[in-house]
Amino acid sequence: MLSIRLSWKSCASFLLRLPLINSCQAKSKFSTEIIWLKKLCLLGKPPPNGKLSILSHLLATYKLWHETVRRFPKDQRYTLGAKITELYIEMLQAIFLASTSSGVHKIKPLKIASLKLDLLKFFMQVAWGIKALDNKKYSVFAEQHIQIGKMLGGWLKDSLSKFSKTNPA
Repeated sequence: MLSIRLSWKSCASFLLRLPLINSCQAKSKFSTEIIWLKKLCLLGKPPPNGKLSILSHLLATYKLWHETVRRFPKDQRYTLGAKITELYIEMLQAIFLASTSSGVHKIKPLKIASLKLDLLKFFMQVAWGIKALDNKKYSVFAEQHIQIGKMLGGWLKDSLSKFSKTNPA
């Protein structure tokens, strides 16, 4: 018979108090990730905001969209609403890829994100045109999209100018 000896340092419960080392109960991937996150939180360093300002801005706009799409008419929620949601997710993916890439590899995801933003603006106009979005919500999203577009355009212009300086061909 296998017996497991537990002490106050090895248990993974006590709600907020998680172990700093692997215990006999922390054999799964989930438990080791929680332990890793606990160690990361103990460092006290916040995530970098300077590089990801466009990503955090887009994420905040997506959260607002996620609340808005719930109030869409049912026939448009699963067609137009789903398409707009898909475009937001693809933009988040492209901007994240660009933020983690370096050099020339940033340009392609930034161009994709710019194209997705243009499609997003178009489909938002369609949603506003068929009265799925009211004027107030449409104006809020339009302002957010303009700000995201300015940030994205500046980032793309900066990346293109850095690339053209290094490779003038």
